[in-house]
Amino acid sequence: MPVETPIVKPAEKRFLKIRLSGFQLGNFSLSGGRQRLQGDVLEIKREDLSRLRPHRIPIREPSLASYLQSTPFLQSDHPQIRALARKVLGGETDGLRAAQRMRKWVYNGLAKVPTVSIPNALEVLQTRKGDCNASSTSGAPFTTMPGPRSGWGNGSPWIRSSTSFRPT
Repeated sequence: MPVETPIVKPAEKRFLKIRLSGFQLGNFSLSGGRQRLQGDVLEIKREDLSRLRPHRIPIREPSLASYLQSTPFLQSDHPQIRALARKVLGGETDGLRAAQRMRKWVYNGLAKVPTVSIPNALEVLQTRKGDCNASSTSGAPFTTMPGPRSGWGNGSPWIRSSTSFRPT
């Protein structure tokens, strides 16, 4: 969604405070973790990745096996998705760097267009277009390949744009 005032140097910000309007806030679970909704004001804190201890990939821990399963919307076992994941990851074994590679591919590889559907990863991969739901859907199967799956949720990604903000 567009913002009235451009965000100056968004990549350098550690905290975002934004007033939301134009939709029913009660339909979304926006409080928890690194973000808090008070009334119509959403506050988001950037995660400190320097303290993260990423998993080495591929992850083979039995306790995480259920997170690696393909689903009807996240077809992580499909040959096209597996081939693209191998290409994008390029042999990377650090989980954080792998996630950054995946995010970069999804951001640069998809045309940003509104989509009136519930997308699935294979469809998004084949059409190379979609909205924030499509971006989440196309990136999530990559994460089932090397490690725990990301998933859909109501949250707010920190994007590198000075003129827009997207709650997902």
